[in-house]
Amino acid sequence: MPRFVAPKTLYILNEDGDPWQATMVCPCGCGAVLEMNLVPDEKAVWRARVEKDGTGTLHPSVWRQVGCRSHFFIRNGKIRWCD
Repeated sequence: MPRFVAPKTLYILNEDGDPWQATMVCPCGCGAVLEMNLVPDEKAVWRARVEKDGTGTLHPSVWRQVGCRSHFFIRNGKIRWCD
């Protein structure tokens, strides 16, 4: 985990070249640090990809069940809010 998690940045943490966690500050402004599992053998699991332009994509959506209850996708570095 990075010491400082900057807003508007999706961090993809790797170990030996294998991604294991995506980390970011919640884009709603609440300040919560979100951690999404990228290890396929565990639940829940997301898939992260770095696009050719260097932006990130995360699938499926992030849906916070506590706190701010934000629900969004990250596509090509952009937040796509769900209704």
